[in-house]
Amino acid sequence: MSNIADLLKDISGSDNKAVGLLGSFIGTLADLSGGIQAISTLVNLFASNDNAEILAKLSDIQTAIQRDFAALQAETRAANILSRLANLDPAIAQAQAVMDQLPDDLSQTPPVSEEYRLQQIGLCLNAVELLDQDDKWSTNFADEVYYGFNWVDPTTGQSTPTDEWTRLVAPNPNPDGTVFSTRYVLPYYLRVLYDFMLVAAAFEANYSTSYKSPLQRFTARLQTAHDISRQGIVTIRTPTRSEAGVGPPGSATYDVSGPYLDGPIGQSQWHSPFVSSLEFGPIHMSTPPTPEVRQTLDAQYLRGMDDAYFQEYGAVHTYSADSNISHYPVVLLPTVAPDVYWGQFSAKLSLANRRNWKEVYADVGLATVWTTINALRDLTGDPPLGTFDPDAVWTLREINQILGTAFGNPPVLVPPAISAADVISRLAMAGGAPSNRPLSLRSALSAALSAATVTSVQIDVP
Repeated sequence: MSNIADLLKDISGSDNKAVGLLGSFIGTLADLSGGIQAISTLVNLFASNDNAEILAKLSDIQTAIQRDFAALQAETRAANILSRLANLDPAIAQAQAVMDQLPDDLSQTPPVSEEYRLQQIGLCLNAVELLDQDDKWSTNFADEVYYGFNWVDPTTGQSTPTDEWTRLVAPNPNPDGTVFSTRYVLPYYLRVLYDFMLVAAAFEANYSTSYKSPLQRFTARLQTAHDISRQGIVTIRTPTRSEAGVGPPGSATYDVSGPYLDGPIGQSQWHSPFVSSLEFGPIHMSTPPTPEVRQTLDAQYLRGMDDAYFQEYGAVHTYSADSNISHYPVVLLPTVAPDVYWGQFSAKLSLANRRNWKEVYADVGLATVWTTINALRDLTGDPPLGTFDPDAVWTLREINQILGTAFGNPPVLVPPAISAADVISRLAMAGGAPSNRPLSLRSALSAALSAATVTSVQIDVP
């Protein structure tokens, strides 16, 4: 993808490194709810080394916004965002003051008074409350830069979409011009929540019971943020049958009249993916290339493009512009009927899109947030969200639903009972391997996904 998309991803990346770090700390604290003595032995570690790393990650977020928005010629937007974010600073400063004092407080002989302990816990609790407000989880739509936005050349004034195929992916603003956002506030919120939990655990053995109600409220806030943010992960535009060179249902031939690898790039065509069995782009071959050779040739072609929109697919996080975009390999003219090919192509593309969706889900920190919510629910005695996060892992049921009837053998209705052997067999077919080849689920899934992707390692320019 373009450098602009990479810059937007970089901004989100700084934010999510802090989310991942803080989420793991909160999970650890939730597991260490056994009393003051167990917590006290870890205070110096949490309050010094890890605290410094947290502050560094939070500082990286501001640096990324200033640097990358400058590269986008959007300094005013960056200034507005940083000004809004400055309103979050009092909460973290309040909690930080308590954290700085905590090691000394715990070393006092005789111990500090109950009144003092409650006061320090209250200061951290108030810090979380300051960020547990709806307005802290929104931003001004006009200030943000979203995926595919129109970049204006400062010299010519010419406006160009940063992704010709997908175009803009952005949320719909509220009537007052605001939109939901977790940028910066999520790591801040996790930071002060972590401070509150650490101080409360250090000063009160049964803090999870004493402060159950606020902990449940804070967990509910994280759940709301997780759910809204998750809904904002969308699959980018996928090609229609005609855009992919496949005729209407029932057609007997393929449309090979569209542009090939050297054709024009634009929004109107995903690119006809078919080439003659004796020709591959600019290279004439006496025999069809192997999959490995085709991958290499695809990658070589993409390296030569300024903005690689060729046969792209993937997922975008609407609220942050974080994206995971891939490219579908060039396809030799299929030997199966168009309807059969379209079903198999759609299943493989859907499987690859789901992979990219899962990667964005992890990239924006939602897998960490899900785990953190589960740890907090366990701490407060509430039922867990589940034994595993279905958006972070692959299941046989999910893969079975995606493949549908495309790779049945014969291609008829999928058996109602989910069989690991059946799913692996169909994945093997999607990956171009014989259906009876002995493969593990992991290797079969990897083969199917590789068959739908020009690998990023090959695309990268040395």
